[in-house]
Amino acid sequence: MMMPPPPPPPSKGAHFRLEQGETKIDIKCADDEPMKACSDIMMQLIDKINE
Repeated sequence: MMMPPPPPPPSKGAHFRLEQGETKIDIKCADDEPMKACSDIMMQLIDKINE
């Protein structure tokens, strides 16, 4: 009986998950994207939601 292939290695990209009440934000950054750029995008989304 053959074993299934192993799962892929975990991503190196940052991952942000925020929940507040019914609002949920789940952002997965690209492996080669700097965390600062990804977190800046997340902050822009939060600002838009809070408008």
